[in-house]
Amino acid sequence: MKSKKVEEIPDIYWKTKVYLDNNFLSNPSLEVIAKDVFSSKYYLNHIFSKHHQEPPIQYVKRLRLQRSAFFLRFTENTILDIAFDNGYETGESFARAFRKQFAHSPKKYRTLFRMKNHQAYPLKTYASIKSVKTVFLSKPLRYLPIREYDKYNYLPHPATLPLNKEESSQLIGVSHDDPVCTPKSKIRFQYGLLLEKQTASVPLYTIEKGKFLYVLFKGSTAEIPSIYDYIYHTLLPKENLQIRSLPAYEYYKKFKNFTVEAEINVPIA
Repeated sequence: MKSKKVEEIPDIYWKTKVYLDNNFLSNPSLEVIAKDVFSSKYYLNHIFSKHHQEPPIQYVKRLRLQRSAFFLRFTENTILDIAFDNGYETGESFARAFRKQFAHSPKKYRTLFRMKNHQAYPLKTYASIKSVKTVFLSKPLRYLPIREYDKYNYLPHPATLPLNKEESSQLIGVSHDDPVCTPKSKIRFQYGLLLEKQTASVPLYTIEKGKFLYVLFKGSTAEIPSIYDYIYHTLLPKENLQIRSLPAYEYYKKFKNFTVEAEINVPIA
């Protein structure tokens, strides 16, 4: 299991990664990225490429295309609207980039991988779901990532993290990527600590305020990936809810042994 600790990598790498994860939709140039993280573009490009195995501009492009693929799967937005929303000026340039990344045109990809082509999950099979409702997050959440993993199905249990009691009460998990749209080695899942203000030398990640579908879960952490499948494939369509372009997050109320009580929050429009 690969993990990354903030202290094990150069500050400029982590500053750049947080910046790109928060701002990739603006499609920043290397010059803009370097200016905003206070670095030489050559040094930044070298450090990020070395530690992430891809240049920052390629990383931005991949995230934009993965987001496009996600919206092709889970929304009825037109292909052209999805292209514009992800920073492409024409449908043709979007289609070329998309085909190069996914080996299918956007239209073909939607036909093959849209949610209705996957099995629906009846609620009665999930006794671990205790409550479902719509909630509103009134202010942004900011968190400091303490571990990042690239295999969501094999995450260590939150209880195994070396946290004190206060830190444990502030622990969240943040799921950035859809496993269908993202190479297995590139999936981003983070454990992070909620913070009220900047207290570290690295910038914080932000989860913007707004509406979320709230699902209270109590059970094994190994079951959580299938809960996400149920939410996206069954709950959201059933309630006619539209997703927003934000990561889903899990707030851990209690965890012990191999069980966890978690509030799963999926951003909706």
